[in-house]
Amino acid sequence: MENQTQDILIRVHTMLVALKDAIEKMDTKHNYIEEKYISEFHIALDKLAGLDINLAEYYIPDSQLNPIVTSRTPESRSSPSVPTYSKEKYADKSFVLMRLNAVQGYFEVIISDEPRKIGFNTPN
Repeated sequence: MENQTQDILIRVHTMLVALKDAIEKMDTKHNYIEEKYISEFHIALDKLAGLDINLAEYYIPDSQLNPIVTSRTPESRSSPSVPTYSKEKYADKSFVLMRLNAVQGYFEVIISDEPRKIGFNTPN
């Protein structure tokens, strides 16, 4: 692997590890991750795409990004409670971590010096 490619792989890998660590430690509202973190994840994947590594299936789809309820008006006899939504979009934390873990697993295979066995072991 040429030095520049290896450098990009290392940088993206460290970015993804740091992103995952930050998300896991985050005190999130209702288990949601802000869109800015999704953007960072996509930037990392875009850098890999520049190396002809297609990871399209790992991107967080726009359908997973939505505003969240930030407050509700009190319910009364004459009117139901009305939600107020955030301006920012959020994604489900578990879904984002699933995609990050998948990319990290992929990385472990492609940057390993030793060939890795891929598959499942049968019970003895």
